[in-house]
Amino acid sequence: NWYASQRDRLVRSEVLHYSVWRAVVGVPEAPEALVSPADITAGFKETAFRYDEAAGFYWEWMGNQNAYTLPGYALTVPTLFDSTGAGPAEHVFQVIAHSFEPSTYWISAPRPGYSVDNVSPGAPLSLAAWRDADVVDLEWSPGLEPVEDLMHYAVYRSESPGVTPAPDNFLGTSPDTSVVDSTVSTATTYYYIVTAVDIHGNESTPSNEVQVDASASAAGDPPAPARLELSARPNPFNPSTTISYAVPSPGRVTIRIYDVRGALVRALVDGRKPAGEWSVTWNGRDDAGAAAASGVYFVRLQAGGDVTHTRITLLK
Repeated sequence: NWYASQRDRLVRSEVLHYSVWRAVVGVPEAPEALVSPADITAGFKETAFRYDEAAGFYWEWMGNQNAYTLPGYALTVPTLFDSTGAGPAEHVFQVIAHSFEPSTYWISAPRPGYSVDNVSPGAPLSLAAWRDADVVDLEWSPGLEPVEDLMHYAVYRSESPGVTPAPDNFLGTSPDTSVVDSTVSTATTYYYIVTAVDIHGNESTPSNEVQVDASASAAGDPPAPARLELSARPNPFNPSTTISYAVPSPGRVTIRIYDVRGALVRALVDGRKPAGEWSVTWNGRDDAGAAAASGVYFVRLQAGGDVTHTRITLLK
């Protein structure tokens, strides 16, 4: 932000607009875009640089601000990097007041400034967790907006629901969207959340909370299925059917629906699953959300290196 030029405060203003410039380190990548301040009209939109002979370096045009005889003005412009704990990482800026005559303009003194990253990343999504023998596997998805300056994900664990990202609950960090917790007791139920942390220490709000019950041996749960199993009820169906499946060992599981020509219609499941019995509902629509036509479809279940199929019929 800057105070208006004295020529912008007169009864009859001499200033048409202001241009804002950021100092360039080195030689610009587009030397053909060199201009003079006289070339920066009120409606200017192109990439532009100018050489400052007195200072011995280049300036890059950042944007314009029309003059309205106001006491001051402001314009939001980008920085090349943010300040860190090691220093402010200053950039140098300059403002030019342009008159109605392009060849007449007034250049401000340069002033330094720096940006601070205080924007937290988006919360991780779809946190899932399950026991795998005497460890707990956790997986999640990044937030809706990509975090270009992500440092790591922070994992928190508690033996009570309502986990908060507090030091007492801190379990560890992960550079990826998965982690294995090998510090668990088979007789204890745990609750987990995950946050995203950027390189400047900004931490996101927590993901969804997940609960992992005591292990099968401790809780008396039934043993893992002996083989891969797949079925659908009702069949024929309209408008939806529940696909039940069993996997004998933990690993990646996919369930896909194909038409009689072998074309993929819907991907229902694609992710890591613990051993056990599961179910998923198909609503008779394809991956784009369009209603599938009446006819025969094939359900393909793959878990590890094992594959099985079943046939279903959609009647309308």
